[in-house]
Amino acid sequence: DDSQLPSNSLAMSNPEKTLLQSNSNDSTTNISHLLFAILGSEGAWHHRKGYGEAWWRPNVTRGHLYLDTAPEGDLLPWSSASPPYRVSENIEKLIKEIAPAVPHIIRLVHTILEAFKEGDKEGFRWLVMGDDDTVFFVDNLVDVLAKYDHTDYY
Repeated sequence: DDSQLPSNSLAMSNPEKTLLQSNSNDSTTNISHLLFAILGSEGAWHHRKGYGEAWWRPNVTRGHLYLDTAPEGDLLPWSSASPPYRVSENIEKLIKEIAPAVPHIIRLVHTILEAFKEGDKEGFRWLVMGDDDTVFFVDNLVDVLAKYDHTDYY
């Protein structure tokens, strides 16, 4: 329910309720329960897409690569072996208003909010954040997360 998600805020009003509603079954955690939010830049993806394509499993893994600008040049047409991309919301005004010591952290936090607003949360238990140069060992990640109660905060 996107009405619970403020459009211009870094906080969600009731994340526990949202997660519990979409994760009420008792099955063992599997890859379909993970939602990946990868923070990247268009300029770097030209050289880093091999990292993402090394672990991304088309039609199996779920999530998005959040780019700072739309892809251009040799990135088009977009590779089906890459995570699908979204262009991140422009947060320059927010960064100027709060003047954080590390602006990259504000973009990371805002990307988490964007991932929650995206939809496709059916069966979603874990939001997995990473940078565009992160390589995930997806099966190992699933095995580790399956040991935890996805309804608790960690």
